[in-house]
Amino acid sequence: MTAVAWAAIALMATTLLGALFYLGAKIDGLGSRLDGRIDSVSGELGGRIDGLSGRVDGQSGRIDGLDERWAGRIDQLTARMDVLDERWAGRIDQLSARVDGLGERLGARIDGLSARVDGLSTRVDGLTDAIAGRPGRRTGQSA
Repeated sequence: MTAVAWAAIALMATTLLGALFYLGAKIDGLGSRLDGRIDSVSGELGGRIDGLSGRVDGQSGRIDGLDERWAGRIDQLTARMDVLDERWAGRIDQLSARVDGLGERLGARIDGLSARVDGLSTRVDGLTDAIAGRPGRRTGQSA
């Protein structure tokens, strides 16, 4: 009985080792197929990247050319704006001061006119009270 048990164990171990060797070979085959596909995609992608690299280098040269072309123009415009700033800064300050002065004068005139309107309103109220207080006179009757 012991021999039969050992024979069964040996048979199972042999089957297990055979399955492991079979699966190992299958995994190695899939790994080599995957390596081949990765290498082909890598080569294709590398070629595409190299093609784009030439285009990017061309754009870099174009940008450098634009920089050289426009740098002087931008410097000229900056200098021109600085001159205009110097010329107009004082003038704008003067105009701002004038506008502030006109605002103060206008405020004073409006205050004066408001006082006059208040005075007229008081006189009208007094006349209205005087007319309403006279005996024999009613609103809307003529003399």
